[in-house]
Amino acid sequence: SATGTNSRSGQTINLINRSAAPGHLQQLLTKIIYYLCLLDGVLTVILLIAAVIRGENILEMLPFLAMMFIASIPVAMPSTFALSNSFEATRLSKEGVLTSDLTGIQDAANLNLLLLDKTGTITENKTAVA
Repeated sequence: SATGTNSRSGQTINLINRSAAPGHLQQLLTKIIYYLCLLDGVLTVILLIAAVIRGENILEMLPFLAMMFIASIPVAMPSTFALSNSFEATRLSKEGVLTSDLTGIQDAANLNLLLLDKTGTITENKTAVA
């Protein structure tokens, strides 16, 4: 029986994680996770120094430190983003929109103004808003 990344669900998660380039929102959240890891590392060092100063058993603190890391770092975030993007693409396809890039959905959601015209933009390098 396969386990971990060799199991069917593990292979599916790996495929989802490698399926598309990260969008702007995913890059932002990756930075947040990075800073959370740094904060956890600093807190771990502070707690270990405090435990040594107080003369406490460091081995008894290991489960707490592990719990702190696990609770503060969202491990399934890349898979969650890919899944939500695929749901959005499915919803758009029911409206007749063909989505070729799942991260483009997030980028389009951040638009404040979209200018479209049939002629003039490329040939004259001008846009006209009417």
